[in-house]
Amino acid sequence: MTATINASATSICVGDTATFTAAGSSTYSENFTYHWNTDATTAVIRPTESGTYTVTVTDDNGCTATKSVTLTVNPNPQGTISGRTSICSGNSTTLTASGANSYTWSTGATTPTLTTSTAGTYTCTFRNSYGCTSTQDVTISVFAAPVISGTTAICSGNSTTLTASGADNYSWSNGATTPSITVTEAGTYTVTGSTSDGCSGSAGVTVSVGALPTITIGGNTSFCQGASTTLTAMGGDTYEWNNGTTGSTLTVTTPGTYTVTGTNASGCSNTASIQVTTKPSYVNLPVSAAICQGASYNAMGQIFSTAGNYHIEGYTTEGCDSIIDLTLTVNQLPTPTITGNTNICEGVSTTLAALGGTSFLWNNGSTSQSINVSNAGVYSVTVTDVNGCSNSTSATVSVNTRPTVSISGSTAICAGNSTTLTAQGADSYLWNNGSNGQSITVTNAGTYTVTGTSANGCDNTTAVTVTVNPVYTNVPVTQAICEGSSYNFFGTLLTTAGSYSHNGTSLAGCDSVVSLTLTVNPLPTATISGNTTFCEGQNTSLTASGGASYLWNNGASTQNITVNNGGAYSVTVTDANGCSNTTSTTVTVNTLPNITISGNTSFCQGSNTTLQANGADSYMWSTGSSNAAIQAYNAGTYTVTGTNANGCSNSATVTVSVNPVYNIPVAESLCQGNSYNFFGQSLTTGGTYSHTLQTPAGCDSVINLTLTVNPLPTATISGNTTFCEGQNTSLTASGGASYLWNNGASTQNITVNNGGAYSVTVTDANGCSNTTSTTVTMNTLPNITISGNTAFCEGASTTLTAQGGNSYVWSNGSQSASVNVSTSGNYTVTGTGANGCTNTASVAVMAEPTPTITVSGNTSFCQGGSTTLTASGADSYTWSNGTTTPSVTIDAFGVYNVTGTTATGCTGSASVTITVSPNPTITITGDTELCPGETTTLTAAGGTSYMWFDGTTSATYQTGTAGSYTVIGYNDAGCYSMVSVDVEQYDNAQSEETATGYGEYVWNGNVYTESGDYTFETVTEHGCDSTVTLHLTIEENGQGIDDVAADNVKIYSRNSEIVIEGVEGEDALVYDVTGRVMHRGRVEGPIRVGAMGVYMVKVGERQPRKVVVR
Repeated sequence: MTATINASATSICVGDTATFTAAGSSTYSENFTYHWNTDATTAVIRPTESGTYTVTVTDDNGCTATKSVTLTVNPNPQGTISGRTSICSGNSTTLTASGANSYTWSTGATTPTLTTSTAGTYTCTFRNSYGCTSTQDVTISVFAAPVISGTTAICSGNSTTLTASGADNYSWSNGATTPSITVTEAGTYTVTGSTSDGCSGSAGVTVSVGALPTITIGGNTSFCQGASTTLTAMGGDTYEWNNGTTGSTLTVTTPGTYTVTGTNASGCSNTASIQVTTKPSYVNLPVSAAICQGASYNAMGQIFSTAGNYHIEGYTTEGCDSIIDLTLTVNQLPTPTITGNTNICEGVSTTLAALGGTSFLWNNGSTSQSINVSNAGVYSVTVTDVNGCSNSTSATVSVNTRPTVSISGSTAICAGNSTTLTAQGADSYLWNNGSNGQSITVTNAGTYTVTGTSANGCDNTTAVTVTVNPVYTNVPVTQAICEGSSYNFFGTLLTTAGSYSHNGTSLAGCDSVVSLTLTVNPLPTATISGNTTFCEGQNTSLTASGGASYLWNNGASTQNITVNNGGAYSVTVTDANGCSNTTSTTVTVNTLPNITISGNTSFCQGSNTTLQANGADSYMWSTGSSNAAIQAYNAGTYTVTGTNANGCSNSATVTVSVNPVYNIPVAESLCQGNSYNFFGQSLTTGGTYSHTLQTPAGCDSVINLTLTVNPLPTATISGNTTFCEGQNTSLTASGGASYLWNNGASTQNITVNNGGAYSVTVTDANGCSNTTSTTVTMNTLPNITISGNTAFCEGASTTLTAQGGNSYVWSNGSQSASVNVSTSGNYTVTGTGANGCTNTASVAVMAEPTPTITVSGNTSFCQGGSTTLTASGADSYTWSNGTTTPSVTIDAFGVYNVTGTTATGCTGSASVTITVSPNPTITITGDTELCPGETTTLTAAGGTSYMWFDGTTSATYQTGTAGSYTVIGYNDAGCYSMVSVDVEQYDNAQSEETATGYGEYVWNGNVYTESGDYTFETVTEHGCDSTVTLHLTIEENGQGIDDVAADNVKIYSRNSEIVIEGVEGEDALVYDVTGRVMHRGRVEGPIRVGAMGVYMVKVGERQPRKVVVR
């Protein structure tokens, strides 16, 4: 049976892991178990700490073999880097590494020092004599000038924060010394930054401030419901309203706050807001209203209190139309009543219920139909019916006092006697025994109640309880006492059995005779039985007798008790008569013997030991022996029981162990150059060794060692040790069974991406290791860059130039440093350096297309209006009218051109033709003078569609009401004009005249010869009916003519003309029956009216006269 350990390495660096694999070999077994001195039970362990690792291998037969291997953990180097890490632009710094045997920098340098003037992070790899490595980074910063960040174009009233970074201290041109400054004014701001290393530099930035536009909103801010208003923004170049609409005008039909943001050509914005409200209009609004009797209803300032239908026309206070058809209902008030008892007694309540409505409100705040009251007072209720009409009524509640009722008379009597109870305080009484008199005589015990009623009908109740005390005659009494006690019989202490009697008066004053028979019972005999002695740890039972119940001094109330402790125990015994007696006894507890066992409890294999028992008078061992001492030959537990003179027993136990004697074979191997410690001997040569020692138990053991010394493997590294940056090389180790590289790889081959020293530890099948190393050099790649314009206009070209290499190959096949390109695409160049390493650079070239300029916006508008054209598709614009913003406002017809230029300088253009449509000329025709009951039809002309002031959209509008009538007319282009006309309404005329004639009277061309009232129908100057009544008196021998006749005025028709004679030079007015004026002016000849019909002619201040023209 042998054990072996295959070690991946016996020397590692801190942080690395070794792999130890144990194996067993036996002629008689193939299955093995493993136990390491680390308590691991697997064949493989992976230690990370220094020390000797020993494994015990056990086969199926229980045979064992051990093997050890020593692991050394070497420290990693504690390298440091010194030198300045912050330098000024143009300077350099030297970094010095220390604390290791060799150094490799991330730049490829392998010297302890590194000089650089370039900012960046540098890494140094440290390697000590064990081949262990560690790394450390250092960051170099190069200060040239501070960097300024922040917005450099702001609008007036705003601010921008300029922040400098990259230095430790700052000094701004405005005197600030903080990294950040906040500025609101235009100008150039310069900052000088300095570092703690003494470096300094300056940077500047120019801030521009654009003025804010002054935005205003014009237009009506209030309009009638159903109409609209147009708001116009001014002061900016472009506008955006808060509802998302863009443009300077906004038509609104709903009330609210309208906000517009105006932006000028500098991109600065300002806002303005305006509140728009609507004024309500009510047209043919049906209104149904109901009021309660005695109330009134206000409709547009008119007060109505009578039921009926009303048509109310007017205007709202805002000037909008209001027409209401009112149906007014007048509801009768409800008739409320209160029911319920209003006269109650003190302490009683009454329920008042209201009738006559659907809801109720009492003066106590209750809203229920009924209330419960118990106090005197006036209770009013307001009753409301289903129509909401209310009326009130009230009721007065009176509260009468109750009588104070009392009962006199004796309430305690002796049996066989009676007593008289008398009630007072009321006018009538009723007892609970049915009597209605003031007094009753009673002989029985009980409660007697009387209810007294006063003259107001209120009652009260009171009660007394009558007690009937008994009379005792020769009352027999039987009494028993226990021996030794006494009985108190009316003050006499009796101790002897016999008969006794006593005559007296009860506490209630009634006669009594008592006869006593006294019995004296003997006391019970109390005894205690049971064992009164026992051993410690046991118990005994005590039993009491002689009675019917028992009470022990330990509180037990059973006849039997179990006693665990010594002492006095007493019991009180009580018999069936209740007489008690007490007895006691003493219990003794004997102690147990203290048993011990002396003698050695362990011995070497093949020997024995003597065990000696102590502490008792006799013994019995678990082996069956009754001797005090016995001989023990085997390991195990031995128990002895000892008994003392009082018969009490106790036990003791001891465990005996047998210590083994070892003869142990050990086989070990080690690597050349190592040693094996064999009980203080440092062995380096193979051979057989032995050693005798005692175990900790004192038994002899012999260990036999077979030591084998294995040679070290020969380690080699092969592979290319030079490559270009970004590539790699492969290194291959040989000479062993396992490998561990200084980069942590445990494979035979490794791929190397960085230059530096690479070492490998080779371990053979015996676990022996050897180390070798090689140095790999990584050549840097050339830094290839491309210069030249990467954007040009379509149809042109650009030249790209490569730098950083010795030779070049472009993706288009060119092998010169510069190429000329005229098409868009990605251009790649591969440059080769002097060390043969190559690198590439790419650039994207864009041939900017000619921008496609589009113009949006309305290309036609109405006369007096304007439109906004907006160009898009480029970065800047120039209009043919000189405007350089994307949007331009146009208010005249013509062709407008715009040229757009992109950021790369490419241009494109577009044009648009603007037309201006004329507004229509709208007229209104129709009669504008109305007589009572007449209507007129107004007709709008000059447009293609119309909208009247009330929303009517026909060309005609019929009305019979005076007022101003406005119509908006639209043409096919959507342009509109507005015109108004006033319609007047005139009243019919009535007048009376009184005249006296002598024999006859001429009036309006008629001759009257009799007195009387005469009526003449004519028309007013506005064409309305006019009635003139003449009250004429004819006297004899007189001549009566009217003023016209008296003036010899003649008015008649001739050749379709009106002839007026006798008043040449005076003013005359001629109008037709509609009131339309046909002639107004002086009478200078016949008046032509143009058409046949009835006309009225008024000359001067004379009454009009009717003339029929044919």
